[in-house]
Amino acid sequence: MIDGAKPLARFRMVTLNWLRPILLIVLVYATLSALWCFDPIYVITAGGPADFTKLVTFYTYEKMFSYLNFGQAGAVTILVLAVTGVLIYAYFKALRLGRVRLRV
Repeated sequence: MIDGAKPLARFRMVTLNWLRPILLIVLVYATLSALWCFDPIYVITAGGPADFTKLVTFYTYEKMFSYLNFGQAGAVTILVLAVTGVLIYAYFKALRLGRVRLRV
C-alpha cells in the first residue's frame, strides 16, 4: 500500500495505470466495431424510423446501392478509413506514452 494515500488516489495512481493498456484496447475495439456495425441494423431496422439507427456503414451502403451515388459513397468510405487510421495511431501513441511495450 501507498502510505497516506486515499482509496481513490490509490485506484487512480496504481490500479488504473496497470489497466490503461487493456482499457485502451477495449476502447479502440469497441469504437471500431460500433463504427463498422452493419448487419444487425440492416436486418432489423433498415435504418429505422426517421433514420435513428443509420450509422456510417449503412449510409454508405444506401448511397452506393439505393441511390447509385458511387462517388459520395467512396468519399465517405475514405473518410471512415482516415478516422480509423487516426484512432489506431492515437491508440499506439497512448501505449507508447504509458511506457507499455508490445512484445512480439
